[in-house]
Amino acid sequence: TGAGYGTHGRHVLGCPFGAGYGTHGRHVLGCPLGARYGTHGRHVLGCPLGAGYGTHGRHVLGCPLGAGYGTHGRHVLGCPLGAGYGTHGRHVLGCPLGARYGTHGRHVLGCPLGAGYGTHGRHVLGCPLGAGYGTHGRHVLGCPLGAGYGTHGRHVLGCL
Repeated sequence: TGAGYGTHGRHVLGCPFGAGYGTHGRHVLGCPLGARYGTHGRHVLGCPLGAGYGTHGRHVLGCPLGAGYGTHGRHVLGCPLGAGYGTHGRHVLGCPLGARYGTHGRHVLGCPLGAGYGTHGRHVLGCPLGAGYGTHGRHVLGCPLGAGYGTHGRHVLGCL
């Protein structure tokens, strides 16, 4: 009991109580209680409770609770809780909790928590927490915490 439909919702097969649909949501097969759909969200297969969709979000397979999507965000596979996307952000694979993207930011692979991007910032590989970018700043490799860039600033290697 309790399998519900929204506007134009499709059918529910073998779903637990509370599996719901949003506008034009597709069907849910064997998903845990609370798996939900946003506008035109795609289906969720075997995802944990609370795996959600944003506008036109793609599907989540085997992702931990809370893996989310922004506008047109791509999918997250095996990423830790809280790995997020900005506008048109690319995917994060095996990154620590909190690795984020700015506008059109590139991907972060194996970077420490908090490695961030500014506008069109390039990627950070193996840099310490807090290594940041300014506008169009170049990359920092092996620099200490807090080594920063100004507008079109060049890179800092091994500075204190």
